[in-house]
Amino acid sequence: MRHTTAIHLLKAGVDIATISQWLGHSGLNVTMRYARADIDMKRQALEQVFPDVMSSAKDQTIIAHDGGILGWLRSL
Repeated sequence: MRHTTAIHLLKAGVDIATISQWLGHSGLNVTMRYARADIDMKRQALEQVFPDVMSSAKDQTIIAHDGGILGWLRSL
């Protein structure tokens, strides 16, 4: 429940320091250990870096690719 809440706060734009304090962690390092980006956040990050490539892949389903993540990115 705490992890889910933290991810929702992170996705809503709340900074990691505030989330860390809200969770009662002793420091940011503890919070960073648990702050794992979900697939939506990863897609948003890729859209910021590769807007042209990601706009054409927006409605595609992500599937496993033998070439790993770099192979998948090249396939877009």
